[in-house]
Amino acid sequence: ASSSFRNGTQYRDITEFRKLMLTEANRDRFVRCFITKLLTYANGVEPDNFAEVEKIVRTSVAREYRIVDTIAAVIDSPLFREE
Repeated sequence: ASSSFRNGTQYRDITEFRKLMLTEANRDRFVRCFITKLLTYANGVEPDNFAEVEKIVRTSVAREYRIVDTIAAVIDSPLFREE
């Protein structure tokens, strides 16, 4: 499968896609989107406190993007508990 990103970057197969996703900018975008979608699903509304979302992203980065740690940071966030 091949496709391209909005910025015009293209990939021809899963190997190229993985390489693109491993760049720091794409990892951050992916994690930010994951966090936003998880909070939206949990609370029924998209979060509007972008500073708190960025705090969760920084926690994820500090813990090497581990999914368990990212989910724990979301659950520990006031966005999860108070929305």
